[in-house]
Amino acid sequence: MVFGLALHTIYGADSQVLKDSIQWFNIVGNGYVQLLQMIVMPLVFASILSAVARLHNASQLGKISFLTIGTLLFTTLIAALVACWSPICSD
Repeated sequence: MVFGLALHTIYGADSQVLKDSIQWFNIVGNGYVQLLQMIVMPLVFASILSAVARLHNASQLGKISFLTIGTLLFTTLIAALVACWSPICSD
């Protein structure tokens, strides 16, 4: 942020240097986010798989599955409501 503020102060808001710098930083930033996603997804999958494998009682698996699916449906409902409400409030 400090580097961006310094560039803005030195070159101004409409400078071509800033536009070129933003493009290069976006390439690096997008690559960083994609690398994080590549690391996190297998870790989450392995964590869920090991948690299911450690369960000894089948009734626990059903309870956990019900809670997980319920949470997923609830958060999906919230996301759908926000998506439907956003265009209404933006006018």
